[in-house]
Amino acid sequence: MPPRRKRSTTTIEDAKNNTRTDSTKKRYTTQIRTIVQWAMAHGHSQGVLDRNTLNLATFSFGDFTKFLEWCYQTKHMAASTLGSYRSAIVFLYEKQGVTIPQAFQDELPHIMKGYSRFIAADIEEGVQTTKSKRPLTIEEMKRLTSRSVALADAGCTHAYLLLTWNLMGRSGSTASIHLNSLSWEEDCLGVQFRRLKTAQEGVGPNKPRHCFANPLKPNLCVVLALGLYLVMHPTMDPDARLFPAVNPGDNFSRSFAKLVHALVALDGVDRLPNVATHSIRKGAVTFASSGCTSGPSTGVLTTRARWSLGDVLDRYNHYAPAGDQYAGRIVSGLPESSAAFGTLPPHFGARDDPVVADAVRVVFPTLCNAACLSTVLRMCLASVVYHREWLVDTFPQHHTLFSTVLFRNKDLLHQLAPNVTINDGNIRRTGIPPH
Repeated sequence: MPPRRKRSTTTIEDAKNNTRTDSTKKRYTTQIRTIVQWAMAHGHSQGVLDRNTLNLATFSFGDFTKFLEWCYQTKHMAASTLGSYRSAIVFLYEKQGVTIPQAFQDELPHIMKGYSRFIAADIEEGVQTTKSKRPLTIEEMKRLTSRSVALADAGCTHAYLLLTWNLMGRSGSTASIHLNSLSWEEDCLGVQFRRLKTAQEGVGPNKPRHCFANPLKPNLCVVLALGLYLVMHPTMDPDARLFPAVNPGDNFSRSFAKLVHALVALDGVDRLPNVATHSIRKGAVTFASSGCTSGPSTGVLTTRARWSLGDVLDRYNHYAPAGDQYAGRIVSGLPESSAAFGTLPPHFGARDDPVVADAVRVVFPTLCNAACLSTVLRMCLASVVYHREWLVDTFPQHHTLFSTVLFRNKDLLHQLAPNVTINDGNIRRTGIPPH
């Protein structure tokens, strides 16, 4: 995790430099270098300051439009990529303190619109292939999670993948989840986001996104995935991020690409073109909205996915638990046309069982000290215990899971097993439609 900034030494310059994320600034820097390389190779070197940046006092609006022309003529770029070069050079104007030419506001929008139409026509005519990421299907998710669950990375890829799917979020949003943002909401896991890509200043009054267990399909179960991850990381800091690596999103992107490649190579399935981490978010929303004939409303899905509906609808359409709970049940993969749609998560029958309380302290020796996580840990532990036989049959014999306290202590596992159930207890079902 990057070092924490100190409030006492934060300056005005720090605030000015904090209007964009580090990853965005890194991408802009790379794009500016591309413009520099073009300028050096095509007779526009008067606008180059050094090999890493431009001299905007001499690099003109006309030079930039020539660069866009070269991009369209020689590169099969998406319209969004062309647009990102515009954002990069605007960022550089701000950084160098140079006034942005009026033509950037008056002429450039028309030029960009024209290129967007050219690119759309090229794609339609087969001259250019689309680079837009397509949504994953639920069947592809089933195959991917059947492989990710037993990867030799202590449950990281599997938990990251299923959280991203169930939350209908961006990979970067999953990377930002803190352990103390997790909660247990009656019959499901709750996850709150502190910041999002579209709300870097914070998301304001926050409500949990509901993520439901699917004990009928263990490889798709987000609560089991979280439980496995926490069992294999028993000494995590309760105040830290759930995925505390320096660049968890980048790590997951590489792991996900390998997972997709393995699915194609080993399972003999058709190629998965244009599939990347953003396909997860697209797939989850598509499945929830169109995967059944009675899906959640558009308002519910856009609120869960944190999309804008426009000024008027954003003012009047707000989050409410019932709709989000229904969306959470749908996206979990529970069978919506069956009574099993209301299946409860694995849970311990007795709330105050001292055996369970001791087990939580033994299995999660540091996390158990966070009061806000007490029920989350109990439910995660219950899911792992409930699926113990499936885990033994599915995981390689020498997997990290079997070296954890829970699986080394056979007596503890056998003591807990009879107390776990998915039948009716004192848990109220939520997210159940009236039909």
